[in-house]
Amino acid sequence: MRLWLAARKGIAFAITLLAGFRSFAQNADFSGIILDPSKLAVPNAQVLVENIATAATRVVSSNQQGLYSVPALLPGRYNITVEAIQVALKLVF
Repeated sequence: MRLWLAARKGIAFAITLLAGFRSFAQNADFSGIILDPSKLAVPNAQVLVENIATAATRVVSSNQQGLYSVPALLPGRYNITVEAIQVALKLVF
């Protein structure tokens, strides 16, 4: 199953997330693209993924095209924080 989610905070920042979950799998991959309000890629943004139950964290950065990937996440609820120059957005799943 794939889920597209677009979130926007004011007019300063926009992020698009893609979460891929496999049936009967023990892990999930979380990936997406980070875009500014003009829909231009945001390179070198930090994506912090924190498991709410265990507080385990993973940090990845977006590439020059704004793409990022966080592979092999255990099932659960996560806080997702994206930080770029003078911009921060937090999503809870």
